[in-house]
Amino acid sequence: SLPTVRLVAMPVAPDRLMPLIDDAARMTSLKRTAEEAERLVRFFLDAAPNPQAIFFRGGLEYVNRGLLRRMGLTSFHEFQATGLTLGTFFRVDDTPLADPARFARDVLDDPLDREHIVSLVHPRYPGRPAHVFQAAAARLPGPDRIMLTLTDITELEYEKRDLIDLATVDPLTRAFNRRKLADILAEETARARRY
Repeated sequence: SLPTVRLVAMPVAPDRLMPLIDDAARMTSLKRTAEEAERLVRFFLDAAPNPQAIFFRGGLEYVNRGLLRRMGLTSFHEFQATGLTLGTFFRVDDTPLADPARFARDVLDDPLDREHIVSLVHPRYPGRPAHVFQAAAARLPGPDRIMLTLTDITELEYEKRDLIDLATVDPLTRAFNRRKLADILAEETARARRY
């Protein structure tokens, strides 16, 4: 059905019919151009190495192949068919991410531009170590459309944990060293003063 076709009284005058046909042809051409642009955007998103998701008006609009692979899926249609949500896979501070679209908005609107860390846990393999990502968000053209881009920092996070471990634990006895004990003592003293 053509959206701009209107009822035309019979008999039809060709000079009145031609503008209606031109409108219908123009609308059809615009629709095809928009569909082609959407296919190109999805192609470029899928070609990007970083996991990405696009949210539109608070809902998930698209997930690229980089993120789907990390979730053990092959296509966005398969992801939709499973009934799973991004919150099933993502954790922030070991808490499931209840509303990924809100998280993307919070990352985008953070006035302090803090580091936002999210981990990806596969529900079928809960024993596997989680992948750790730094999240960044960008506003896309159109009303309330946000792209969330994740950068894998898993190796950096594990190295950071190892360095913290080396700095606070004696390698021979695995007991806290003097520096860590001083930190714990300062925390406990401050807590005792509050009460």
